[in-house]
Amino acid sequence: MSICIIDIGSNSSRASVYEQAGQCVPPIFEGRVRTGLGAFITANNTLSAEGIALAAESVQQLLAEKEVAAAGEVHILAMAALRNIANSAEALSAISEQLHHPVTVLSGKQEARLGFESLLAHTHATSGVCVDVGGGSTEVTCFSAAEMTASTSVALGTLKLQKAYGAARPVTPEMAKQAAAAIDTALRAHALPLEQQQGCCLFGLGGTSYAAAALLCHKQQREVVPHIRFAFSALEELALALEQNDDAAWAAVDELAAPRANSIYYGLTLFVEIGRACKATEFCWGSASARDGYLLSL
Repeated sequence: MSICIIDIGSNSSRASVYEQAGQCVPPIFEGRVRTGLGAFITANNTLSAEGIALAAESVQQLLAEKEVAAAGEVHILAMAALRNIANSAEALSAISEQLHHPVTVLSGKQEARLGFESLLAHTHATSGVCVDVGGGSTEVTCFSAAEMTASTSVALGTLKLQKAYGAARPVTPEMAKQAAAAIDTALRAHALPLEQQQGCCLFGLGGTSYAAAALLCHKQQREVVPHIRFAFSALEELALALEQNDDAAWAAVDELAAPRANSIYYGLTLFVEIGRACKATEFCWGSASARDGYLLSL
């Protein structure tokens, strides 16, 4: 019996269909509907009626896919876009009612753990820092000897930073300074023992991580493959090229990551600031997700 797991995120809603639960298996189908829910969060930190309707409609589109419709089980998960808003209960109730299906809200720590467990299952990594940069939050997990040592969810993501400091194209010196300061302040508030991971690999999860890997592969003339690794300094150089508004770097963004053009710089800055805090030596696109981790828990 096939199983479908859908997550409602800040950037998009995604669906993965798997042949069976409880194992690390690649999905037989993946679908995505872009939403940009962060743009519908009001000054009072509520998701507008339009945003609620958009979230429900995005899931309905995914449910209509033949592979999803044929699944024996469907699980719908809510991430930061619905977790961290003031009207979370109201929004979830409205979405569930429209879909005629329950929606499970993952806490930030649950989301971080599921991503971490998926990473271990996919890569057999034993130590490092796992970072899942989303639109509304960033989940960070430190691990050693294949065991989680610390984990948190930072309420900063690409869309939140874009909303706070503007579309990062072109990047201005003030914008870069403010974003880096906000990330540093948030990391200090969570007091993660990143310094204990010195010399580690930074494992990136999510769409921003894939976009970073695609841009790095383009520059290095390599093929994008799951779990590909780069020198961390290459990630720093990419972020700096965008910060300096390098024409070639932005042309690559237009070619390979156009939907993220206004926020990709913030995502790279999140990876870079976290990586610098743990003195990372490598960056790896993890090719894992909280959906994969949720599958393992079923």
